[in-house]
Amino acid sequence: MTDDVLLRVSDLQIRFQSPTGTVQAVNGISYQVRRGEVMGLVGESGSGKSVSAYALMGLLPKTARIVSGSARFGERDLLKLSEKEMQNLRGREIGMIFQDPMSSIDPVFRIGDLLSEVIRSHEPGVRKKQAWAQSVDMLRSMGIREAEHVARSYQSALSGGMRQRVMIAAALLLRPKLLIADEPTTALDVTIQDQIIHLLREERAKSGMSILFITHNFGLVADFCDRVTVMYGGHIMESGSVDDIFYRTAHPYTEALLQAVPSMDPGASEPLKTIDGQPVNPAQLPAGCVFSPRCPRCQAVCLAKQPPETDLGGGHTASCWMLTKGGRGACVHP
Repeated sequence: MTDDVLLRVSDLQIRFQSPTGTVQAVNGISYQVRRGEVMGLVGESGSGKSVSAYALMGLLPKTARIVSGSARFGERDLLKLSEKEMQNLRGREIGMIFQDPMSSIDPVFRIGDLLSEVIRSHEPGVRKKQAWAQSVDMLRSMGIREAEHVARSYQSALSGGMRQRVMIAAALLLRPKLLIADEPTTALDVTIQDQIIHLLREERAKSGMSILFITHNFGLVADFCDRVTVMYGGHIMESGSVDDIFYRTAHPYTEALLQAVPSMDPGASEPLKTIDGQPVNPAQLPAGCVFSPRCPRCQAVCLAKQPPETDLGGGHTASCWMLTKGGRGACVHP
């Protein structure tokens, strides 16, 4: 592992057993997160983004099975750690912001007590009053003016934006090396979204932490991320820098996602484009490319075999038959 790579995920495959059969949630994905960078993991709901993140944290449900793969974090493989080892790692070295703060914050405890417990669980020598003071300071650094009052409150008394700030505070209390942010701005208005991204950007600048930013919002990706990995049907469709993804798009799925982003230009006259068809069923994946049933450029080979990953140079890769020697050139932009 090179010194600048903090997390390297290789050939990760995750399956779920359901009454109707095997659900192929994640299908051999590989990506890396470098030290100090923000890597965006994007795609439609059900593409496998969050499942792969929960695997890194050791939080998959009992119905899940990791078929293969590794997730090297420094010298350790996260997928092989015991529960006790993962407990020591969570919070201290890897923090996570969950999608729904309402269900992630215990409603029967005060916010300050919850944050204090995060500190004392990893640092038993810290006294309760000291942990409380550190918790209040962290809430204050999240832009919460009445931090002491919020610390003495329960989550039911807080707004959605305030709950999300509390979640971020909990994830950053111990200054982790890696922060996994799973849809951290979902259901928040654009003003609060901007404030949350500003907070994450500030913390990244202070500590140099890496961020795995899971989202379906391409506007946030363009504003916040350094590199992007695009997922669909548990597969990686395309990966590259933000400029690669936005200006040198190479996969029809990435192109379709970008075209589905509403334009902010008041003079724009073209109607909003949508992706035809329905997202692929992970319990019934097609034999070929997972995007082939919805792809406007689908060929016979796309229905028969999965495409190989093509190296487009400069760390830009995509998996599409039209990028191979037997294809007809780049799918979107040459």
